[in-house]
Amino acid sequence: PDECPCDIRRNDGARIPESIRMTNDMNIFSPSRLFFVFLATAAMTTTTVVSAMTSSQKIANRPTVETNNVTRPPVAKSADDVRVPEYKNLKEMISAAPSGKEVVAPAEPGLVTKLLRRANVFKLFAVLFCRYKLAQRTDRRLRRELGLGADEDGHPRLDGFWEDVHERNAAEMTRAIMSLEGFWVKVGQYLSSRADIMPGPYLRHLSGLQDGMPARPWGDTLRTIEEALSAEQREQVEGVDVAPLSTASLAQVHRATLADGREVVLKVRHRGVASLMRQDMENFRVLLGVLAYFEPDFDFGAVAAEYSAEVRKELDFRREAVNMEEVRTLLLAHGVRAIVPRTALATEAVLVMDFCAGVPVRDTAALDRYGVDRDRLLARVCAAWAVQMHVGGAFNADPHMGNVLVSTRDAGVEGGDASVPVLLDFGLTKRFDPPMKVAFARLMHSSHVNDVDGLLRSFDEMGLKMNRHDPFEDMAAMRRGFESTVPKSQAKKIKKEKSESNSRRMDALRKDQQEEEGGEKKQKLRNPVEAWPSELVFFGRVTNMLKGMCTHLDVAHPYLETMAAAALQTLRDDVPREERAATTVHPDAAALSTPLQRRLAAALERFPAEELGGLQICVLHKGRRVADVAAGTLGAANPRPVAPSTLFNVFSVSKGLLSIGLLRLVQEKRVRVDDPVSRYWPAFGKDDVTVRHVLSHRAGLANAIPEDASLDTLLDWAFMKKHMEQALPEHEPGTKTTYHYLTYAWICGGIIEEVTGRPYDEFLEEIFSEADLDLDLFLGGLPEEIDDNRLAVLSVDRKALPKMEPRPVPERTPDDGTDDRTSPKKILAKYRGREQLLNPTVFNMRKVRAARLPSANGHASAAALAAVFDAAIADGGRAPLLTADTVDAARCVPDGTGGAGDGMGQAALRGDAAAFGLGFSTHEFVLPDGTAARSIGHAGVGGSVVVALPELGLTVAFVTNRLSFGRSDVRSALLGAALKEFGLNVPSSL
Repeated sequence: PDECPCDIRRNDGARIPESIRMTNDMNIFSPSRLFFVFLATAAMTTTTVVSAMTSSQKIANRPTVETNNVTRPPVAKSADDVRVPEYKNLKEMISAAPSGKEVVAPAEPGLVTKLLRRANVFKLFAVLFCRYKLAQRTDRRLRRELGLGADEDGHPRLDGFWEDVHERNAAEMTRAIMSLEGFWVKVGQYLSSRADIMPGPYLRHLSGLQDGMPARPWGDTLRTIEEALSAEQREQVEGVDVAPLSTASLAQVHRATLADGREVVLKVRHRGVASLMRQDMENFRVLLGVLAYFEPDFDFGAVAAEYSAEVRKELDFRREAVNMEEVRTLLLAHGVRAIVPRTALATEAVLVMDFCAGVPVRDTAALDRYGVDRDRLLARVCAAWAVQMHVGGAFNADPHMGNVLVSTRDAGVEGGDASVPVLLDFGLTKRFDPPMKVAFARLMHSSHVNDVDGLLRSFDEMGLKMNRHDPFEDMAAMRRGFESTVPKSQAKKIKKEKSESNSRRMDALRKDQQEEEGGEKKQKLRNPVEAWPSELVFFGRVTNMLKGMCTHLDVAHPYLETMAAAALQTLRDDVPREERAATTVHPDAAALSTPLQRRLAAALERFPAEELGGLQICVLHKGRRVADVAAGTLGAANPRPVAPSTLFNVFSVSKGLLSIGLLRLVQEKRVRVDDPVSRYWPAFGKDDVTVRHVLSHRAGLANAIPEDASLDTLLDWAFMKKHMEQALPEHEPGTKTTYHYLTYAWICGGIIEEVTGRPYDEFLEEIFSEADLDLDLFLGGLPEEIDDNRLAVLSVDRKALPKMEPRPVPERTPDDGTDDRTSPKKILAKYRGREQLLNPTVFNMRKVRAARLPSANGHASAAALAAVFDAAIADGGRAPLLTADTVDAARCVPDGTGGAGDGMGQAALRGDAAAFGLGFSTHEFVLPDGTAARSIGHAGVGGSVVVALPELGLTVAFVTNRLSFGRSDVRSALLGAALKEFGLNVPSSL
């Protein structure tokens, strides 16, 4: 989560400060805190010290090059202003090199060098620290003069002041980093890649660090090559360009050719870099201690220690060669259009790899000149990292812009692809172990599909422990952190909006905590995170850098969607192969041999698996089973097969089952439809609301839901039933049809309980049992003992999502002073229970499945639904649940009512456009003899439906876990085939 307002602890208990979680939050990048952000961000980059080859194959344009202390004149250039290499024979250069007293950097820097370096580092820290402390004081004074609050920005005078401060300090910082080199270059490179959060002056000055550092003397490089390569390996290198292609803090790169004519580059490690790197880390540890003393909220010692553990791995270029080959093979296998250079030779200090011509990804002018499609380019870059992280489990943890080129191999070629990324520098490659890879994959997939239970499971799997149980706030934080990237042209505006939103959210969290604990107004927020996995830091770093790259190139990319697509594959692969669905249609379908069964099975084979989802269809004709097919998989991330016994959440189809119970009481004359509900339920109190109004969705209580109700409140049957007693109709009962999407359960079920004196589900079980129905049907909550692998997992077809927001209830104006912009009940996700229940995937949560909410969470198979409605229309000696007279009354549509109104996307909420009778949705069919007849039944959101036609003794039940809010070709094909078998067409309302 990226809004933590207090300290966090790792799995080992070490304290982690608030700012780590707030790295992606705009308010900490306010001008007065930028220096601390600089150091904080530096902490986030410590491991990248050793992979500091920022652009190992960049095409450099250097007017002069120092070679063994001799200044060479400008060299020839190509038509594209690219330097033409001048190759010299490596063997001859080594043989001709002077020995003994030549000027070559020592393998280890001396004591004086180290002391001077440390002094320069501390000087930079002191200068910037003092400047920003003084600037903070000036900022406070200006705000007082201008009448601005601490969080108010945007005033020209204030902005101008901080622009000057940033310009001066950015220039000073860049000069110091260029002098220090090494670790500090990586800090600057990282900051320059964060165009989504860093002020302009820092981006302008620090971006120069992406171009590399001043060249090291050729004598140093040649000595390292001679020491690192064996005589046999040196024989393979035919020629080397002594002018470096680029230089960075860890290594220097030279173009070369092999004996077989292959064009390559030599990446040669600097002499003495390991010792300086260790010193830089020690200096950094000390500085972080000083920073933590003055600014306790910026204690990053634990993070620096975490990164230090990775450092030694990166000094060995043989590891990088293995990483490159592994990633290159992975991307090829998964069809990602990206280039990773092949390696030819690898030793601890020298790496030889393919030369790949290209331009830096940050060079927007060059991208435009070559006709690069930025959207396609960044889609490939993000897809490459998605596959690395979530499929391969090994990923480059340093994706800054200096490590990405755009290939010019096909430049100017007709039909060529100008938008192919070249991925470089795999020194810092982080690896997930298999369980951790699955955990992060589940995190991304769950965040994308709003699967709260999946998110909580991912937390458990990766060891992210929370000190609170507020899953909807956690989900909101995840989706904010991984949301689509912000184009550079919109970054400033979005940054300000996010800062303001975060400030309000923090205030709301404090107020909510105060209300819960009765604490003092200024008390510190509880720590929401108890422990976190170290992998989360690297994972977050990659996310920030990739999103920063998209921002720099002014591209809005669906980052979470890209990551989730790769994560989904890993989750599916995690299921043992022997447990996965081997066929589209479950083998049990072969047990029933009828023409309709075969036609339905054949129709299903024509649909791709991703369109099919998981489903069941059951057709009964006068009590005889003529089709019963289960097909597809339990869920998008669960490839186990749907079986005939699989249970589906059928949403509002369960309203039809609940209605059978109330109509049974009407049939037994224990209830009369035109009596006021209050006759049977005195506490209900609304004498103008009749039972008929309730059954026909005309009671005016469709939106009678507490405005600030949490999900737990809405799942509390007793509380919501009590709330219905106090709620007032929003219009005169009987004058308007408005679908009671949730409240139907509490009112209808409440009437049953008041009349029978027992829970509604017990009464339903009794009447179903009397009809000899032994069903896997759950309307009173799903029992805990039902295994997860028997449950279909809901997913949403996102191709055409309708707007399903409920009609807003007028805001209250309470007397307690909480009606303001930071009222927790207006801001925090925990108080948006109604909106959460309008997200269908929330019904995957086990606690939602277990709740008593028979307007939306009944669980059944298609066979069970068909059996109940077949019993409701039974004749010919079978004991019916309802008499013919009751059924006829229930399917009669009152004049002038039609279907429900179109508010709140009601057709989408109901699953069809049927009219309402009494308790049922009803469709008009034309029978084979040309007469018209209406059905009984009900549909649920996303596609599940049951239809029963008494005249033909026909019942069709269809259930699905792939929820569609437009036309579903699968549903239409199956219902069409089933009805055609009996001479019927699918009515437009269905």
